[in-house]
Amino acid sequence: MNSQSGRRVSAARIATLAAGFALTLALAAPAGAYAQSSNNEQQRQESVEVIRLSHASNNNNSANDLATALRNTSSNRARIYLDSTQNAIVVRGTAEEIEQTRKAIAELDKPIALYKFTYSITQVEDGKRTGTQRYMLLAGAGEQANFKEGHRVPIVTGKIGNDSSAADTQFQYVDIGLNINARLDGSSLRTKVEESAVADEKSSVGIQDPVIRQIQLETIATITPGKPATLGSLDIPNSTRHQEVEVLVERVQ
Repeated sequence: MNSQSGRRVSAARIATLAAGFALTLALAAPAGAYAQSSNNEQQRQESVEVIRLSHASNNNNSANDLATALRNTSSNRARIYLDSTQNAIVVRGTAEEIEQTRKAIAELDKPIALYKFTYSITQVEDGKRTGTQRYMLLAGAGEQANFKEGHRVPIVTGKIGNDSSAADTQFQYVDIGLNINARLDGSSLRTKVEESAVADEKSSVGIQDPVIRQIQLETIATITPGKPATLGSLDIPNSTRHQEVEVLVERVQ
């Protein structure tokens, strides 16, 4: 009986020691993995580099698009920021990650295509063309091109003083003439043509105030570079005249 009891005690103690050893291993494994992860973090030597952009800019959102593309396609752990004031990409990472980012920027930061927009405005009266005026604008793809031609007309807004002979007259100036805005995104050309002029009729509010006549054409057209496209027409109020608007888009570089 004593011999059997001793063997049972020994077996129980061995089982207890084995369980304790297994528990020690289980607790030690995560600690070891954490220590290894910490060592890897310490071994990761990061630096910061500023990479200037040569072509992309915030004028047409190309710099922001470039930064977004870098973040979405990068397989490394580098952190990428856009400094719009300096037109630069700021990269924080290892030397290898920075080099990979630099190579990606070199592939993406390409010159923007430059286009020439030639707008032709033809005067038509009673079905006959009486003359054509052409206006040329230059802009890169995705950039806004603006043309403005005209003069400023003064409008009386008030007077200071009770004595009309000594009164000071206050004026506000209104821009009169032709405005053309154009923006090319891919094959879509957004155009806005505004034309204003002083009408012949007099104002019913104040005899000294001019009546401003305004006409506007705003459209989005699919264009093919090198081929003219008709955008529409502007009807002249109180007349049989209208203006036909046509554009020719050509790539310069």
